[in-house]
Amino acid sequence: MKKLGIAALVATLVFAGSCAKSISVKNNSDAGRQAIGFSAFTHLTKASAIVGEGGARNEGFKMEAFKMSGIAAGNGVTAEVFFSNPFGFGINSAYPDSWNTDPTHYWPVTAVTDPAAESEATESLSFFSYGPTSEDGKFSITFDNNSYSGTVNRTLPKLNVSVAALNQDQKDILAAMAEFNYWESNNKVNIQYNHILSAITFSAKTTSPDFKFIVDEIVVGVTGNDKAAGRLFPAGTYSFSANNTKGTWSNQTGAQTYYDVPLGSAVEITKENTSDLSIQLNTESGILMLIPQQLNTTGAEAYFFVKYRSFHKNGEAWENEKETSKFALLHTTGMVKWEAGKKYNYVLNLEDIDQKPIEYEVNVTNWEDWYETSPDVDVTF
Repeated sequence: MKKLGIAALVATLVFAGSCAKSISVKNNSDAGRQAIGFSAFTHLTKASAIVGEGGARNEGFKMEAFKMSGIAAGNGVTAEVFFSNPFGFGINSAYPDSWNTDPTHYWPVTAVTDPAAESEATESLSFFSYGPTSEDGKFSITFDNNSYSGTVNRTLPKLNVSVAALNQDQKDILAAMAEFNYWESNNKVNIQYNHILSAITFSAKTTSPDFKFIVDEIVVGVTGNDKAAGRLFPAGTYSFSANNTKGTWSNQTGAQTYYDVPLGSAVEITKENTSDLSIQLNTESGILMLIPQQLNTTGAEAYFFVKYRSFHKNGEAWENEKETSKFALLHTTGMVKWEAGKKYNYVLNLEDIDQKPIEYEVNVTNWEDWYETSPDVDVTF
């Protein structure tokens, strides 16, 4: 093996497991330790960007790390704060093509296994990451270690989150955890992000050959008779869940509000152009990103408001333009709340409104299927 200087050798450690085996981990200096390497990935985000080795979102993330007194959960295991730093793809000039913290951190000697040095990990590190971070204060994420640090019967940390009032400022908030990691054969910490908000979209279709429709306005989270009175909470607490499974929400709070849905250019909804698929109404960047919450609270049920125009067909002409405004419940039997990482596509079934009652069908899927299977909540007028 070619001999390397200390600086070159440290740089090589992250990428060359075979060379790393010849390094003693008993040296407590940074030069004798292994740098912490990361890989990160999530499924499609609001803006259709991929978070991963080949491409990354531009927003900043945070990484909270704790040193654990063991290498697996169990009685007597304690945690102490190890670092809290910005985390992202290419933010550390020493690792321009990978995910890392800024600054670089190194594995503790007691959290490293190196067969050549006959050492064995007796401690480990646990990581909690979240983001993006807000630079303008229009939304917020704060980390609460929830007594995770220093406890024997460990509780997991929480995030206190508030979403932006305007859709253009709302972000697809992600969170991930990886507990009891230690360096072995040049492994990286695998950060698998979860979407933790609920994504809300709207589509429209019709089966009527005698009408066409144009949707002009949608407002989400109103009362049943006032589109300017809100029923949705803008903030809440997200609790991490063991093994990086999707966490839970609680303590939804804040002044209840409503959200306007950004619509694309006016699209004509006819039987011909919606015979197979509904037409997406919100723009791709206009997906609402909202706090998961209960929708059917007695006396405070959340509705959405829609305003659209209908035209009756007379030969080849569309006549008798009529403007209609409607309120409809956001919840239905079996779909009484929004959940973390779920997307809900409300499909407006626009028909001859004088003949059709409001009906619902509910089909909600996980976010990962966004471009494969549309999760529909059918609303027939």
